[in-house]
Amino acid sequence: MGSCRTCRFMAAPRSKGEHGTCVRIIHGNGDCETWDDRTADPDKELAYVTDGSGYSARLLVLPSFGCALHELGPSVVQREEKQRT
Repeated sequence: MGSCRTCRFMAAPRSKGEHGTCVRIIHGNGDCETWDDRTADPDKELAYVTDGSGYSARLLVLPSFGCALHELGPSVVQREEKQRT
C-alpha cells in the first residue's frame, strides 16, 4: 500500500505541522443530503468525513499514512518512468 507522501491526492499542510489533507476523501458538513452535485454518492465512497453539527470536518494525515485510495502523483510516476529508461 502506498503512503500519502507519494499520493496525488495529498494536499500540502495548511499549518506548521506535517499533517496534510486528502483531497480525494469527501469532507462534508451537516448531513449527506446537503452535499453538492460534484460529490459522489456517500454510500458508494470508500471513505468520507462529515460533521453533523454543521461546523467543519477535516481528516488530517501524516505523509506516512496510507490507504486503499492511493494513486501515485504525476511527479512520482514521471520519476519512475525516467528510471526505467
